Amino acid sequence: MRVWLGAGAVGLVVALLTAPMSAAAPQSSLPPATPVLQSLRCTPQRYEGIEYCTLGAIHVLRIDPKAAGVRFEAVLAEGYDREGDFGECRDVAIPSESAGPGCERRGRYPVEAVGHMARRYPGAVAAVNADFFGDAYGPIGLTVKNGVRLDGRYGDHDENEVRRGSLSISAGGDVRIGIVPRESLPDQDEPWRWRPHPGDFFTTIGGTPLLIVGGERVDLHRQCLQEASIDFGGCPRWYKACTRTFVVDAPACPAAYELRARTAVGRMADGRLLIVVAPETPGLTLIGLVDVLLELGAVEALNLDGGRSSQLWYDGRYRVTPERSVASGLLVFAEARR
Repeated sequence: MRVWLGAGAVGLVVALLTAPMSAAAPQSSLPPATPVLQSLRCTPQRYEGIEYCTLGAIHVLRIDPKAAGVRFEAVLAEGYDREGDFGECRDVAIPSESAGPGCERRGRYPVEAVGHMARRYPGAVAAVNADFFGDAYGPIGLTVKNGVRLDGRYGDHDENEVRRGSLSISAGGDVRIGIVPRESLPDQDEPWRWRPHPGDFFTTIGGTPLLIVGGERVDLHRQCLQEASIDFGGCPRWYKACTRTFVVDAPACPAAYELRARTAVGRMADGRLLIVVAPETPGLTLIGLVDVLLELGAVEALNLDGGRSSQLWYDGRYRVTPERSVASGLLVFAEARR
């Protein structure tokens, strides 16, 4: 059943706020102007540069990317390349669909829970699911790990680097959320050949749709129809059950108005990164997710894979438990607060 919410999505947020909350007292430094911020509950800070808060059933990380010891890394699941060597994937497609090493397990692209990914990396204190994926391919958008682009190089010519949004964190901790302009690339006809500057695009994950640009909510109807027409005339490639008729009859992203688990990232005006994860129950619509992000201070925001993929691991345990494993995640590293 679809729940159609526009400006009235605030009612959904109010309903979410009635869910059980952490017993920790709200931080006195938070502005008391809005009901959302008044209801935010933040636990004592355990790591430098990271605040963990809850908003009813919603989980929020506010991260200062320039704090001492804070860094990020895109991570892929572990699998086997075409030579049979096992390790973290270095390619975003299975061997039969790639001119490179490929990556697979039992004929499909590998998947892994983000907590397992984090445990492979000493010093990781948080992990969240990242981009959409499928059986034959991993993250479908721009993917950069430690300054090295992993998508686009081995026959991955879908042009999602200039068609979909992405989150990039520079080596210096600057956060960028948006779509890479085609006109900014040296070869506009073949954007898959582009190799981002490793300092500016040190860590990058993709997602869709963009939710907030310049402090204003994005027209999801227009953006999602545009993306659908770019892919194969009807549906984003990650939505396997969608048909051309479905998109015409309901001109919006699939499940945009359904209460589902959601994962999103946002950039605040002061440069901090927001990670927001809502569990499947009670769930959020995309419109409700935008409302929450705006109230939290996001000036840019991007939707990541959601539904059964949504998961958040923080401080050694799951805060939003995974219902399925995923192809990629975003890890956060930080030092314990003294």
